[in-house]
Amino acid sequence: MNPESTGEIIPLGESPETSILPRIAGGEKNAFRECVEKHGGMIWRLAKHYADSETVAEAMTLEIFRELWKCAAGFDPEHCAEEVFIRRIAYRCLLKIRENP
Repeated sequence: MNPESTGEIIPLGESPETSILPRIAGGEKNAFRECVEKHGGMIWRLAKHYADSETVAEAMTLEIFRELWKCAAGFDPEHCAEEVFIRRIAYRCLLKIRENP
């Protein structure tokens, strides 16, 4: 199906079939695991950058994924790309953790 024929806006590099967050929000069993596999490295690097130790980075990473789980339904592919949404959630979570250790 050609997205242009439906008038649907799809961010570069994404299609509705490959977006993970709507599938997490919909309760698809494997979607969260796919999110960890696809975005875990990026989230780990961000957490490690903000953390004093690997133990703290691990805790931050877990907290970010908890927050993603809770916020997945708020993802709107017409507003931003999925990775941008995930980074935004990660940064907000990291800042919140740093402010309230």
